[in-house]
Parts: sequence; C-alpha cells; structure tokens
Amino acid sequence: MSSRAAHMDITNFLESSKIGVEEYIRSFFLRKKAKAEDISPHFKDIVNALEEYTLRGGKRIRAALVRIGYLSISDQPPGENVIKAGAAMELIQSFLLVHDDIVDRDDLRRGAPSLHVILQTWPKGATAGEHQGLAGSLLAGDVAAIWALEEIGRLAMEPVRMLASIQFILEMIEKVLAGEVMDVAGSSGAELDKGDIQKLYELKTASYSFTGPLHLGGLLAGASKLQLDALDSIGTPLGVAFQIMDDMLGMFGEPEATGKPAGADLKEGKKTLLILETLGRLDPGGRNLLLSYMGVKDLGDESVGNARMQIEESGAVRELESIARRLTEQALDDLKVAPLKEKGKLLLSALAKQLLARKY
Repeated sequence: MSSRAAHMDITNFLESSKIGVEEYIRSFFLRKKAKAEDISPHFKDIVNALEEYTLRGGKRIRAALVRIGYLSISDQPPGENVIKAGAAMELIQSFLLVHDDIVDRDDLRRGAPSLHVILQTWPKGATAGEHQGLAGSLLAGDVAAIWALEEIGRLAMEPVRMLASIQFILEMIEKVLAGEVMDVAGSSGAELDKGDIQKLYELKTASYSFTGPLHLGGLLAGASKLQLDALDSIGTPLGVAFQIMDDMLGMFGEPEATGKPAGADLKEGKKTLLILETLGRLDPGGRNLLLSYMGVKDLGDESVGNARMQIEESGAVRELESIARRLTEQALDDLKVAPLKEKGKLLLSALAKQLLARKY
C-alpha cells in the first residue's frame, strides 16, 4: 500500500470510528439526562455540561485505538461492544481532562472555557464563584469515571473477560493518576530528570492514550497474553512519542489550532522533556532567563516569544523530534514481527505515522 493510500485509509477509518462512537455517546447522554431529570435539576445541569465538554471537538483517537486493538486480534467485524468500549475510553478522557484542567489551572480546553469555568455560574440561582466551578467540575469528572466503568460492566462478554477488562481499566487509571502526581510535583519545584519525565509520559499519556485502548480492544477480541504484551510494548513508545510532539504543539502551535493558550506548559511551570533538553543546552544566563518565565501564569506574548526563540535556537526541538521519530520507528519495528492480524498492523502503522507528522 502506498503512503498516500495508507493515509487515505486511516483518515477514512478515523472518521468512520468517530461518527460511530459519537453517535453512541449522544444516545448515552440522552439516557443519562432523562434519568437526571428524575433525580435533580442541579444534577441534570452537571450532566448537560459534561455532555457538551465530552462532545466538544477531538478526533476520538482512543476510541479508534480500541477498534484497532480489536482488529489486531480478530477477523470478525467490530460490533457494539467495541463502540461501547470506545465510548468508555472517551468518558475516561473527559474525567481526566476535567480534573487536569483544575490541577493545571487551565481555563481553556479545545478552544472553549474549561468545565470549572463554565460551572462558576452553577447551580442556577446561586452566587457565581470560583468554588462552585471547582466543586461542580470535580463532581462531573467523578461522574464520567463511574459511567465509564458502568459501560465496561455492561459489555456482552464472558464474566472472566469482563473482570479482566474492569481490572485493567482500574490499573490504567491508577497509572495515569501516579503520572499526574509526578507532574504536579515537578511543577511545584520537585527535581525531575529526563528519566523521570519519560516515566511520567509512560504513566500519564501512553497508559490511557495508547496501551490502554489497544489492550482493551485486544481483551474484547479474546487476545492471548502474548498478543496483549505485544500491544502494550508497541503502545508505550508510541504514547511517549505522541506526548513529545504534543509538548511541542503546546509551545509552538497556534491557540486556534491547539485549543489552548500559547505556552500553556511554560506558564504552568511544567518540566517537559522539551524544557529540560533546552535548559541543558543553554548558558547560565539563558538558563536563568528561561527559568524566570516558568510558572508565570500571566506571562506576556513577548516573553512567550522569547522562550520559543531560546528553545528553537538551542537545538532542543530537533533533538526531541529525533527522539519521537526513534520511538515511533522502534514501535513500528516491533509491530512488524508482532503476533497480530495484518489489518490491525496496517491501521496502527498508518496512525502512528500520521500522529508523528502533526505540525506545530
């Protein structure tokens, strides 16, 4: 298959997967809103806000990876189980992002106000304020997490595989939260080296953005331990490469495209591989200047521009692009010899190359 044909195939696949899972998510929220109507108008407001947040933009990559994980094991067409599991992954994504926006003090998500900003006027009739927004969004994130587990628990599968799927999801969430703890510690001044940051990326990003959905799709298809291990070993380097590229998008991408403020990680004081690589290449004066920008929430556009120039001129961008490329190539080499179906291999390979080529 030519590179152009592979690109067209994965583009069509992603669009088809997105349409299917979003259709299910909408029907899911219709049921939940009807139930909330009988519980409390205040709860229904939370459900409405969570629905808008969940369906706001996004490529539904995690839902697509559930499908790819399934197709890597089975020749049978993906059924409703795969769609429901993909929807569960998207609900987990909402749970994690809602809480992450609070932790990182990010007021913008996918080009619109974060949930804790929207809910500052909740409940109706109350005095608007920051606390209401934080309380409401924390609860909304918790609701999304419970609903995701509920969806997994309703899949039509043997009890043993059902328990394995739920246990896996719980372990996956634990990894993400451990990575979030490391992230917060680093932003608060704790010393983290490049090895720590790579571990953080494996826990916080790769675990639920790549290995998680691939593994879940494999479980739905009845994968062997050997096949699940293969999916995990391929998903981990892809997830780290994805996060590296995401860091560069966050630093150099335009807010209109990324949906987040320019230099958001810098303003939050996050220790990313991009920042650590840059700091290691600067002279003492340059290092102190870049450090002075970190953690300044209201950092101006001129200072963000200066930081971008420092990072680019240091050669850190080229180095991180090279690392992301090597990680992707490692995953693709492992994919070639993995005990997986050819359909899944082709889709995963095409998706990996497309994600690596994202522009910023």
